[in-house]
Amino acid sequence: MEKKFDLLIDTKRTGFNTIRGLKEGDNNSVLNITLVQNSIPFDLTGLTVRINYKRPDNKLFLQMVDVINPTEGEIKVNILTKVLETVGEVKADLSIFDKDNRKITSVTFNMFVDASIYRNDYIEPEDLDLIQSVYTEEEKRIRQEKAREKNEDIRKENEIAREIEENKRVKTEKIRQENENKRVESENIRADTESIRKSNETNRDEAEKIRQVNEKTRLENEKAREKNETKRIESENKRETQEVARQQGYTNMKNTIDSFDICEEYNPKKEYKKYNRVTFNGSSYESLKDSKGIDPTNTEHWICIAKKGKDGDGTGDMLKEVYDKNNNGIVDRAEVADSVEWSGIKNKPLTDKELENTKGTISAKSDTGEVTTPHDRQVNCSYRCKSAGSHTVISSSIASSANRNRSFIVNSSSCSTDFEASAIISSSKCITNGKSIIVASECVKDDGLQTIVGGYGYGEPSTKNKKWEISSYSGTIKATGAITGNSTFADFAEYFESTNGKAIPTGIIVTLDGDKIRPCRQGEEMLGVISETAGVLLNACGFHWQDRYLKNEFGGLVYEKKYDEETKQYIKVFKENLEHDMKEEYIAREDREEWNVVGLTGQVYVRIDETVVTGDFIKSDNLGRATKDDNPTYTRWRVMEVTTEYSDSKGYGVALVFIK
Repeated sequence: MEKKFDLLIDTKRTGFNTIRGLKEGDNNSVLNITLVQNSIPFDLTGLTVRINYKRPDNKLFLQMVDVINPTEGEIKVNILTKVLETVGEVKADLSIFDKDNRKITSVTFNMFVDASIYRNDYIEPEDLDLIQSVYTEEEKRIRQEKAREKNEDIRKENEIAREIEENKRVKTEKIRQENENKRVESENIRADTESIRKSNETNRDEAEKIRQVNEKTRLENEKAREKNETKRIESENKRETQEVARQQGYTNMKNTIDSFDICEEYNPKKEYKKYNRVTFNGSSYESLKDSKGIDPTNTEHWICIAKKGKDGDGTGDMLKEVYDKNNNGIVDRAEVADSVEWSGIKNKPLTDKELENTKGTISAKSDTGEVTTPHDRQVNCSYRCKSAGSHTVISSSIASSANRNRSFIVNSSSCSTDFEASAIISSSKCITNGKSIIVASECVKDDGLQTIVGGYGYGEPSTKNKKWEISSYSGTIKATGAITGNSTFADFAEYFESTNGKAIPTGIIVTLDGDKIRPCRQGEEMLGVISETAGVLLNACGFHWQDRYLKNEFGGLVYEKKYDEETKQYIKVFKENLEHDMKEEYIAREDREEWNVVGLTGQVYVRIDETVVTGDFIKSDNLGRATKDDNPTYTRWRVMEVTTEYSDSKGYGVALVFIK
């Protein structure tokens, strides 16, 4: 049967570690030791424990200890019999080691070995009184030891109760501190919120004043609009009346022109209309009334408008004697456009001054200076076109109408500009209903704001026929077809700022360091490669400071409505950041060395070391170069081709790598 001794040892406390009651020569004494640190169980997981003994005769013994319950710090020691062979105080040193056999901590305790009353010698009768005396003393010692053990148990229970209370106190203090921190944080949030509320209230008051002013202006503008709308309706009614008259006039004119369409050698079997012209026996005639089978020599039905012969007498050759005097088969160029009159129509040559000062155009050999044309509507080289709005131009077009101010139509047919400052170029059956330009299109209608569009369709003009759009207002480009890069640039890239504010050489693999980049080291995650072959490049900020406009918490732009005096409408615009100074010079990221183009996916050129060949998966070395990955767990990077072999003098080669 084991003779057990319990011992609680705190590695942070000393002076209470003593074992009594051991007997000289015992071979069944066991120590059950519980190790704690500041009253918390010492976790012995993965650790080893050793005891060194020193007997009263200074002999040393070493013993390894069994760990019974690692997490609770419980160990068991079967005390060596040799340790108990000498009566007196045995000093013990208990040491704890980690897995690399490095000492973590140690603690000492004492064991007192009492002399045994039994010997192998024969007990003489005269020694019985002495033995009885020793037995009495031993019995007394045992009672005292039991009392001590009982007191020790009470002490342990009190210590455990104290530790429990201490843990409760620590936990309560921690909760109190957390609540205090939350209270301080809430108070700070409340103060910040109150400050924001006051600021918002001030802004609201200012905005309300502005709103009242804008509302007053809006009401005035609305009255003006209603007045102008009334005038517009009156003008539109007038225009419609004039349009009906115009169309009727056009029909009459067309009928008249159609009557002139026939100009041929006289055919007696054909019916001729009034104004038809024919040639007969070398002379030209015009029909005076509808007829059929009546020769042009009949003066009741025909009039001779050009008689054969030089002087109209039927003799001479007009071509050779008048029009082609140098006999080269080509009508000679006239030097002067002499005045000619026929049926009240005159051909009058204009002077240079008259040519320069036509009503819609002013030309000069040098700087014209600031001029204003007498007329503000112009139609050039066009058919059935109307320049209705002020300062409008139509050129080289058919059946088109520039209806709104400052609009133009060029090289188009069946088009109309129905919004100010709009244009249509080289298109057919197109309409602008916004401040836009339609180019090279058919059956397209656009109502955008500051856009350039193109498209193709059938039937009536429609916004659904648009195929592409460029917006100067939002800076966006839209297309229904593929956006094709027609170069060998084949990676998708973004601008990133370097941690040291310097440019990183092309082909170096980089990694993220916070919100910036630096050359990648071995074992780090590879973000991308410094690239010169980006087909798509983002995050450039090429036009202005990145925070010129206000943004919400997710990075989206904040908008506000402003009144457009030109269009008389409220439009949505980006809200300016008051901290932005338009006068301050801005340098684009592409011109600043700290901003680097990082290829993130696609085909990129990468610096390599001497280990890399075609087909390898790669990883980064400590210089940001690619090196062969023999056991790839990260297979996004693979070598397509080694384009430049490794050079010792340069310290790198180059490979085309696909990043997926």
